[in-house]
Amino acid sequence: MMRSLYSGVTGLNANKESMEAIGDNIANVNTPGFKSSSLSFANILNQTTDVVSSAVNSGFSGNEIGNGVQVLGVKFDWAQGPLQSTGNATDMAINGNGFFSVKDDVKTYYTRAGDFSFDKDGNLLSRTGKKVQGFMLEGLGGTALPLPDPPPTPVDITIDLDRWESITVQDNGTLYGVDGNLSAGDANFGVPQPLYQTALYKFKNINGLAKLSGNLWQETADSGTATVGVPATGDYGSVISNSLEISNVDLATEFVNMITAQRAFQANSRVITTSDEMLNELVNIKR
Repeated sequence: MMRSLYSGVTGLNANKESMEAIGDNIANVNTPGFKSSSLSFANILNQTTDVVSSAVNSGFSGNEIGNGVQVLGVKFDWAQGPLQSTGNATDMAINGNGFFSVKDDVKTYYTRAGDFSFDKDGNLLSRTGKKVQGFMLEGLGGTALPLPDPPPTPVDITIDLDRWESITVQDNGTLYGVDGNLSAGDANFGVPQPLYQTALYKFKNINGLAKLSGNLWQETADSGTATVGVPATGDYGSVISNSLEISNVDLATEFVNMITAQRAFQANSRVITTSDEMLNELVNIKR
């Protein structure tokens, strides 16, 4: 009788956590690059009602009763989110596999949110103030397009805004600028020059990445080491300019999941109250 009480409690806790995941998904329905999540459940260690000790079945008879439910972990939906045109020259969306890389003074992070902008010093930054990584191109004395395989080492994307004008981003994340130091007689006067191309990174196990705030992910031992690549080469996705990948949260699915979690919570509450009524009847057998 007491097992049903504790089983009901585990069900309440599990469905409460499920609602927390659903609430997080709905709250981030407009967050660029957000990936929805759900919980994985499993039954808790069974207790047998008819123990048969033998070398064959190791004490299990096939008459085991579960002791409730437990949350095994969080699963992320890595499906592609819809692409939305923004008209912002420095917005970029990944269509396919890969992550942008952003850095602060200490660590490297990864993100699918490409809402970038330049600061006053010409650094291309994420919304969290971290520097976007890319390949230096021939306009700055770097590598010519198309980039070789393997590509050069990525660096911070930093542009001298006093020199380079009319900064644009073309597809596959290539940044171009017009050299304002040239005069009308120069061959490249008014001609956009390739300055950087954004780098993409992939992992052997993206489910092993650690989720952080600010639309960021971090490499872990489970994810494996990040591998850098060029957009639209191999199995790396393409980078679409003037666009953002919006959240892949499906509101209709989340509302269905919400109803399911709510009803499951109510059912587990009923298990507890019914078990309590049965115990009360047992106590009152003798008056």
